[in-house]
This record gives sequence, C-alpha cells and structure tokens, in this order.
Amino acid sequence: MSKKICSVVFQTHWDREWYLPFETFRARLIRVMERVVDALEKHELESFLFDGQVVAAEDLLEACEPELAEKLHRLMQAGRLVLGPWYVMADEFLCSGESLIRNLEIGRKLANSLGNYQKVGYLPDTFGHIGQMPQLLTGFDINNIVLWRGIDVNQSELRWKGADGSEIFTLFLTEGYYQHPLNTDDFATNIDVYLNKITERATTDNLLLTQGGDHLRPANDNMAERIAEFNHTHKDVELKQSDLATYLTTLQSEVSNDLPVVKGELRGNDRAFVLPDVLSTRRYLKQMNQEAEDTLTRKVEPLLAMSPVEHYPTRFLEQSWKTLLTQHAHDSICGCSVDEVHREMVTRYEKLAQRSQAMMDMALLSLGCTNDEMSASNEVNPFADHTQFSIFNPNPKDFNGWVTERVFLKGEEAFGLKLVLENDEVIEPVIIKAEPGFSFTSPIDDFPDRIEGVWYNIAFQTEIEGLSFKAFTIEKLATSEPLVTSTIRTIANDIYRVDWHEDATFIVTDLRTQQVFDGLGRIESSLDCGDSYNFAPAMNDRFSIARTVGEVQTRNHSNYSEMSANIELVQPASLSNDRRSASGDNVTSFGVLTIKLYQDSDFIDIDLKWHNQAKDHRLSIHFPTGVTLTETQADSAFEVVSRPVVYQDNQQVLANKEAKVSVNPSQSFVAGGDLQITHAGVPEYRVVKGRSDEIALTLLRSVGWLSRRDFSTRGNGAGPDLPTPEAQCLGEHQYQLRLHLGQESPEVQCQRAEQVRYAPFMVKGHSDKWCKPVRLDNASLQVSCVRRIKGELEMRVWNPSAQSQPIVISEQYRVVNFIGEEQAYQSNIEPNQILTLRLPA
Repeated sequence: MSKKICSVVFQTHWDREWYLPFETFRARLIRVMERVVDALEKHELESFLFDGQVVAAEDLLEACEPELAEKLHRLMQAGRLVLGPWYVMADEFLCSGESLIRNLEIGRKLANSLGNYQKVGYLPDTFGHIGQMPQLLTGFDINNIVLWRGIDVNQSELRWKGADGSEIFTLFLTEGYYQHPLNTDDFATNIDVYLNKITERATTDNLLLTQGGDHLRPANDNMAERIAEFNHTHKDVELKQSDLATYLTTLQSEVSNDLPVVKGELRGNDRAFVLPDVLSTRRYLKQMNQEAEDTLTRKVEPLLAMSPVEHYPTRFLEQSWKTLLTQHAHDSICGCSVDEVHREMVTRYEKLAQRSQAMMDMALLSLGCTNDEMSASNEVNPFADHTQFSIFNPNPKDFNGWVTERVFLKGEEAFGLKLVLENDEVIEPVIIKAEPGFSFTSPIDDFPDRIEGVWYNIAFQTEIEGLSFKAFTIEKLATSEPLVTSTIRTIANDIYRVDWHEDATFIVTDLRTQQVFDGLGRIESSLDCGDSYNFAPAMNDRFSIARTVGEVQTRNHSNYSEMSANIELVQPASLSNDRRSASGDNVTSFGVLTIKLYQDSDFIDIDLKWHNQAKDHRLSIHFPTGVTLTETQADSAFEVVSRPVVYQDNQQVLANKEAKVSVNPSQSFVAGGDLQITHAGVPEYRVVKGRSDEIALTLLRSVGWLSRRDFSTRGNGAGPDLPTPEAQCLGEHQYQLRLHLGQESPEVQCQRAEQVRYAPFMVKGHSDKWCKPVRLDNASLQVSCVRRIKGELEMRVWNPSAQSQPIVISEQYRVVNFIGEEQAYQSNIEPNQILTLRLPA
C-alpha cells in the first residue's frame, strides 16, 4: 500500500466582524499575527494562509506597530504569508455580480502590491455559491476552487460546471475548513480521526489538513516538532507543510479525468449548513446595500465616464468600492452579527452615500451643469434651483418610458408645471406631490445659504438614447389637470384594472386577455422561534393577516392613477417565555399600501410603508399565481436561475442537520406562472402551498438571537448564543415592488427589472460638454458596468437569453478578460456569457 501524504496548510479564517465588533477583532488579529510571524521567522511554519481575503492584511497593517508591519511586509514579499485572491470573502447571493468582480479585481491588485497573489478560488465558509462562480474565477485566470458549504457529493475531488459551461477543478472540504488538531493535547489521535474521515471520500493519496479555524492562532508549542512526532509514529501517512496552490497543483496532476461534475448554483445542505434565512435577516441592510451598489455602478461610474472630469477621482472611487466591499463579508451583509456590528454598517452605508454624491457633484461641475463658486460670474448661479435640469440615461440601451423625479423650485407653489425641451417640445408632467421645503447650498468661496421653495414629485414620459442626456426647462403654469381624489376602490389604465378588497388584498384584471388574479398582496405574519441564520416555526404557531382600516383613497389623472389603503395587523407581541407559542399580549403593526398605474405601461407599482411593532415573527407579502408551480425563475449574479419548487418542511431535524432549503435568493425579481414581481432590496422568496401556489416575499424577519440551539429547523448552533435585540427590526420599513403579468423569456424578465434598477435619473442644470454617447442596440443583453479605466470606456455585458446574441455597439470595441488582458474578438455573446468590452473614451 502506498504511503499517503497529507499537506498541512496553516491558516486562520478571519471574520473581521461577527460576534465581536470590528475593532475588537482587529486588536485580536494583531495578537494572532504576532504569534504567526514569530513562527514563520523561526521556520516553525513554512507558510501561512491569510484566509484568502486581503482585507485582513490591510486591517492589520493599518493598526499594528511599525516593527511588526516591517516583518509582515517581508514575509508577504517572500510569499510565505499567502494573500488573496479576494479582497473580502463575500456572501455571493446578497451582492451583485459586478461587486464580486470588483472584489477579485481589488483583491488581486492589493495582494500583488503587497508581494504575492494566491491563484486559488478559496471560499471555505460562504453560505452557498452562485452558478457563475466558475466563469468569474476562470476570467481571472484561476483554475481551481476550494469549497465547503453547498455541495452534496460523495467525494472530495470534482469538477464544477457554471451557468455558461465554464468548468473548474473543485476541492470539497468534506469535513470543513475548521480543523485544528495540532492545537490540541491529543493531537496524534485527533489527526488520525480526521484522516480516517477524509480518506473515505478522497480519490488520491494526497490529502489536505487546513490547520486552523475562526480567529485562531497556532498553539504555542512548536508545530514543526508536533508534525515530526506524528510522522515518527505513523508509517502509512506523512504530514508535510505546504500551501494551497502547491497542493492543488499536485492534486490536479493526479486525479482522474473522469471526475463527477456538479452544475449551476450550489445550495445543497445535506453535508453542511447553508443557513438560508440570512437572506431576510436585518432586511434593511440588504436594501441599503442594493442602493449603494446601484448608485456606484449605475449612477456614479457612468456619469463620470460621460463627463470631462479633469482630475478623475480614481483613488476616491476605489476607496468607496473598498468600503462597499467590506460590507459584503458574509457575517456582515447576512445580518448575523451582534448589534454593534450592524450599527457600524449603517454608518458606512451613509458614508458611501455621501461619497457617491460627492463624485456625482464632481462630474456635474466638470460639465458646467452646476457651479460652486460665486466668483465665477460667467457660470450658473450656485444657488440655482431645478428650473434647468437634465435626465441622464446611464444605460447604453435606449430608454422609452416613465420617469419619476423630485425637483425643487424657488418661490410659491405652482398650480401646474410644463417641461420644455431644446426642440421646443412641451411635456406637462403629473404633479404627484408638492410640499414646501428648502434647498441648502455652500459655495467654496462664499457663505452657505438656505433657499425657500417647493419640492415637487413629478412623473412624465420620455425617450432617451443610451448613455446620453436630455435637457429640460421647467416653467410654472397657472393651471393644470389636477389629481382627482375619491373613495372608489378601483383604478385602471388601458392595460390593467385594479380593485381593492376589504381583506387588504387586490384583484388585477388584464384588460388585454381578461385574465384575473385575485388575493394579491396579502400581508401575513407567523411566529419565528429561530435565530439570525434560520427561520423556525413555533410548535404552536399562529398566523396573523392584515386587514383594511378606514376608507381607501384613490387619486386619478388622465396619465396616472394611485390607490392607497391603511392596513393593520393584529399579532402576538412576541413568543412566549418557553418559545413554543405566542405570548399572551397582542400588538398592532400598521402601514400604508399604495398601488400606482401609469398610462400605456404594462406594470403595476406597489409601495408599502410598514411600522413593525412585533417581535419574533416573519412578515411576508403573498401573490397567488392561480396555478401549481413546478419551478420559479429569479435573477442571480449574471444569470436567471430556474429553481424547482420546495415547500417548507416543519419536521424536527436530526442533530447537525438542517431543514431542506425552501427559501431562495433573488437580486431584482422572481417569476412564477404568469406573475413577475420586481423588487428593490427584498431578496428572499419562497413558494407557499395554498388553493394555488403563492409567491411569498419575506418583508422582514424579527429575531432576537444571533444563534440558538433549541428549534426544529437546525440541529446545532451556527455561532455563539448571544442576544441581538436590534435584529427584531422594530419601527418603520419601506418597500418598492413592481408587478408584471404574463410569462416572458429570461431576457425580457431582466429588461423589466432594469427599468427599476437601471433607470434614468435627474441631474441639475444643462451642459454641452457631455462625452459622445455610446449605444448598445441589442435589448436582450444586460449591462453590468460602464466606467472609465486606463483612458478607455469599459462596458461589461452578459447574455441572459438561451440564444447567442449579436453585440451591436455604436463604436468599435475590443474584448478583454476581467484582468484587462486582450482576448479574441467576438461579434456575438453566448448564453450566460459575460464579456468585458473596451471602447475609445
């Protein structure tokens, strides 16, 4: 029998914030790495894997003493302190595909600047994996991946085929990454137990021990001596220190060519918890994250790319991206940390909003749309209102539809407004709301001041070419068509009629087909005795359903209608003390649901403002489909995923097992039957069995614990049992949904969603300095980014359709990979393929 070789990779998994806040963990990081550096310098350790995410090294170098920093730099440059490939080990379902690319891009850049870059797709602890990860990694010239969660196979070596057909060698850590037998007193016995387990599923005699765990340092005894002692007493296996890249190179040369292949996204939980209900924990973080991502990629970067900015804010923009990416660490964005962590996250998102606005202001100053100097008399007045404004289309594809914006005009409230275009065309917008307010401006060479006036919420139809702008001038009118208020519980346009039910649901009739959908928008709560990771129904569950309170108000205009209803939900205040049933007290949560219809538009907008007064529950909004579903479609990173329906299973699971996954992620929309629901920051849905199957979006989960060990859907803890009272999410929440009727192809589903998440937006002022527009003339393609880079315009596109699609762009382009290296020219893009195009700026 041949001798087995077990490569020992010393490592730590560093959650930069989790059950302790960031700065507390950073102080611990310094202590851990002092020990690691000492061991490396003495050659007790030959190398150390710094968790595959460079942000930990950056955090350390920013805070440690110069003497330690010097040693760290030396070890990084020697390749012994192994860095990358990621900047942050992110959750893959709660951030955009573009964010994952920037994560690898910045991680690679920073790791190389510090001395070494590990070309291993190391993702040991993320809660499942997107189907496009093989394409993302191979696009960065990484040909392997190391995983634990999400895989349900019987051997440790396999191949993973992504959504586009890209394949990557995959090492499955069958016993997980958290292995520290060399830290224990009885290390030899513990290593034997570990090796017996992994040998059962290994296909070669080359084995791996990832020696380390969460926030752990190597034991104080000499590790090299412990390895030598083990080898002296074991003749059939030899431990040797290595690094992941070296181990994987050897392993890949020895494995069979006939490895099993897994396909698409990986969210199986037979082998390890995937903790699926983090999708809805602290839902406000997911909403803030989507706003931050969309602002950077769909406002700031396109606006800067189309502006003649003299001093491009390269560093400021990268710092903003790094701040955003730190929010994507899985224990952060998933909401499964202590309250202090998430309070700090909210502050970071607020800072990101400030930085994004500052960069847009830079672009507008360069365009001459605005001016911040009173002394520049030939420029626009710094205190100008929105009498002159432009609508910018950040998407390279043409836009034709409704724009809703908020504009400020000095003086008294006008009875009406008109918008005058440069060709003298006149548009009369719908004034949805007008309220007194002020605008505050601070010139850089004079005193700041506050200007009184009126803020108007307006809506109007327009067409705008891709990556271009359209200028408007507002004139006040003495009269206009008003919104007429009534209590009739029906609104309609030429496509849909919507009728309100007393039970706080609505009926939609498609006037084109006479198809009727009843009971839509039901708001329902049930008890949740789980924790921040997993939902769990109470043993004696109680369901509560919202009801209408008072009159329903409708407002009608020839081009716009809305219907608003006050609703309330009488529900248990919390769980009982034994957490098996409802407490004896009730509370009343309440809100306002508004339905909006625009003339000539095939969508229904739904706005909900909700005040949550209850603890320990899951709140959902339900949309009956009228049919029994076999699958749903939802968008993920760079793909539309079809998922088979899995209903919630309320049976008690066994120890160390997790209930089958019945909730699913979506980035922008979910579709089933003839319904498509587009959302802004409501990323969890499930299918509920009723008279017909219902698509239920989780509006919030109120939980009070980071982890617990006493409920039915998970058979062990997932972290420390710590209280997290702020995860109850009491208070006000806002939601925006859009409903479409009719089944459509994935590319059309994506086009519907981009009208919400990639919409044209208003900028102050006019300009004749815009860069030449660039148009993408294939509506089937989706655009992930438009930015200026190295003197060129970069456009990233992907193909959600099942057919090859032509790339039709108004300018010549070349194709590069995610690293920026030239690739073979393509005039077509294949299904689920992602292409990065570079064009003249």
